[in-house]
Amino acid sequence: MKRDSRSRNLLSELFLCPTFVEHDDCVFLADNFSEEKYHRWLEYFQTLSRGKAAVETMLNCVRIGELFILPPAKVTPRLAREAVETIRTAWQTKLKSDFPRRIFDVSVVLDDPPEASEVSFFQPKHICIQPEE
Repeated sequence: MKRDSRSRNLLSELFLCPTFVEHDDCVFLADNFSEEKYHRWLEYFQTLSRGKAAVETMLNCVRIGELFILPPAKVTPRLAREAVETIRTAWQTKLKSDFPRRIFDVSVVLDDPPEASEVSFFQPKHICIQPEE
């Protein structure tokens, strides 16, 4: 019963079935993307000799505290782990479905406090898989 109430708190439309946007050969969560943010972070990461994957990671990063319509009184380590793993699986599935020729790394960071745990994704080298001949 407890598990059912936790899952109802998740923003399923936004996090379990997200909408993506493509820009400059990158893929972003549509709700987190703006061209202004993209260019600002691209400029910043280029000064650090990092590329578009770093920008994708930054703009696609979501903290556990953002996942809940009604946050639980306390986000436990177990709840954080279950939430980020659920989101990771959903994003991997949706990204593969929406962009079958691209490779994505959907990463999870479990943190302390647990509500600071994160999930994000990026294209490791912006590789486009060529069709088999």
